[in-house]
Amino acid sequence: MTAEQELEKRGIAEALPPFIKFCVVGFSSTIVDFGILNILIRYMHLDWQYAKCISFVCSVTNGFIWNSRWTFKEKSAARTHEQYVKFILVNLVGLALSMKIIALVSSFLSHGAKPLHWQVNVGNLAAVVVVVAWNYFGSKKWSFK
Repeated sequence: MTAEQELEKRGIAEALPPFIKFCVVGFSSTIVDFGILNILIRYMHLDWQYAKCISFVCSVTNGFIWNSRWTFKEKSAARTHEQYVKFILVNLVGLALSMKIIALVSSFLSHGAKPLHWQVNVGNLAAVVVVVAWNYFGSKKWSFK
């Protein structure tokens, strides 16, 4: 079967490779993460560390729902709660990496002073670039295996 026939048969969205699907889901989770992070920092006046933890939980939950139903659905042999726990554990490592990257980048940009929200956002963006690879391979090889 050619690629064109497969696209016609399954639809474009279903024929996408898992990494592309993961990136689409990741993009939506990034929007959730940045949106909640900025609301909590700018309007609720939370420190970025607390805000990041809250935005992380919301973002990871969004990612789990979409990845389990779309990206890795054919690999979903385990029960949902077991997959969710594994997904959370993989993403906790990602959170630790993110927190360290955000701290390093925002501290550098603020010259050691308390970082402004835009400096935290630059650090968060840098973290997303690094952490996406870890989260994908951890999810593919363990969470949804």
